[in-house]
Amino acid sequence: MNSMLLHIVTEEAWRQAQQADSYRPPSLAAEGFIHCSLPGQITATANRYYANRRDLLLLVIDANNVKTVLQFENTVGGTELFPHIYGPLPFDAVIAVTPYLPDAAGKFSDPEMPSSAESSFSSSTPD
Repeated sequence: MNSMLLHIVTEEAWRQAQQADSYRPPSLAAEGFIHCSLPGQITATANRYYANRRDLLLLVIDANNVKTVLQFENTVGGTELFPHIYGPLPFDAVIAVTPYLPDAAGKFSDPEMPSSAESSFSSSTPD
């Protein structure tokens, strides 16, 4: 299993999350899980749901540090399976946080994956 998962979040939502003990996006309350993607899925996800957004960050998550249920499933039909985290995401599972910006036409491309666990945007743990 690929141990690296990706999650798209707005800069503001991530800043607000830093005040809590773990990351709990609205989808966790609404759907019961946190939507994630594998590296090979993230570009299509970003273009489908976030085209033209310029306020996004990419959380790089070490699946081995996810303490709750992690399931690969497709909840909207089709055959492609996506990772879903069924519970809050502990900050120590987030190994990098990096800006994720589209090109001038508003389209996303494959992100450059961080070469280390250090964030290029901000600390991945609360202050």
